[in-house]
Amino acid sequence: MLDWHKIASYFICAAVFCQSVLVIIEIYMIDFLHMDETVAQHYRIMLTALPMGVALILGFFRKPFLFSVTYFIAATLLFASSVFFPDTEELVLENALKFTLPLVVGSALCLISVNDIDIINRTLYCLSYLVFVLALGYIVLFYSMGYYGQYYDMSFSYALLLPMCACYSRKKFIPIVMSFLMLSIVILIGSRGAALFFVFYVAYDICANNKKLIIPFLAITVLLLVSVPIFAQFLDSFGIESRTIEHLLETNRSDHDSGRFELYRYMNSVLDEHLLTGIGFFGDRLYLGGYCHNLFLEILLDCGYIIGIPVIAYLIIKTGVTYRFSSHTDRIHLMRYLMATVFPLMVSRSYLIDYNFGIFIGILFIIAQKQHSLSYDTATHS
Repeated sequence: MLDWHKIASYFICAAVFCQSVLVIIEIYMIDFLHMDETVAQHYRIMLTALPMGVALILGFFRKPFLFSVTYFIAATLLFASSVFFPDTEELVLENALKFTLPLVVGSALCLISVNDIDIINRTLYCLSYLVFVLALGYIVLFYSMGYYGQYYDMSFSYALLLPMCACYSRKKFIPIVMSFLMLSIVILIGSRGAALFFVFYVAYDICANNKKLIIPFLAITVLLLVSVPIFAQFLDSFGIESRTIEHLLETNRSDHDSGRFELYRYMNSVLDEHLLTGIGFFGDRLYLGGYCHNLFLEILLDCGYIIGIPVIAYLIIKTGVTYRFSSHTDRIHLMRYLMATVFPLMVSRSYLIDYNFGIFIGILFIIAQKQHSLSYDTATHS
């Protein structure tokens, strides 16, 4: 007999995690169909709306109070920000309706409504196969079109990060091969940040599960780094350039941070003038025309020290306490999502529009609730 509750849970998770697939499809439309970026983004939003709309409805019927209160608070904060900082009104309206409320807040609430880490992980793992096929197809089409020069796409590489980690965590030969093939694709045409965060997760996973493998892992890592010049020469023989490999080889470059520190200095000077109140949600866009590319700095800019510092402290303490009192398996889960979703926000993108931030918040509260329930059951039976 069909378990419709479980089927609905899988659908909700698929709606959340399909963003990685849709991001890559959007890049296909831009690079191979030569579609305007704005038009391609609108298509992705439309493709997102249907499954996420259904997922939000299903989640609401499961946890109506949580959904109602959370959306009321989120909408009130965004509205208040646009009132107190009128220059941001247009940005808040545009981005909140497209991304913050349906994707960021919605992803967190949808996963909490599922409240089953196993279903969540299985769904992500299954969708990782589709992400792998799309990524492989992209790189084949990319080079078959005769373009071998240096190419860089940050969105593409970060869309692969969580699926890479999901495949590696399976600890089976084929998924591990898939994860490292995706890593190779990221190194060739993506952001070095995504590659590094995947390596960090692998290193953590090895240290946490089998300390005997730490030395072999370090030895292999050193060997690979030493082999980078040889690999670069091999690629060069085909006329292929890699931005990530170039950064590894050119030790005297002055822009290894891609201008991040200069950007941080500028936005810190802005923050100094608005320490208590901040500049409102999406305020960094007014000064930069884009994101400040740092989660904590963005929160402080959005909310000021009065609200921002307690929010940051809460997130850090909540994550630390949840990790401290969780089981070994749940610690691995928590660190996987932390490194694949939150770590990138420390150097790239914006938590206000990135669905990955919502995914982490959902996972964090599921694991915290599980730990709390186990502690309560233990206290009750003792």
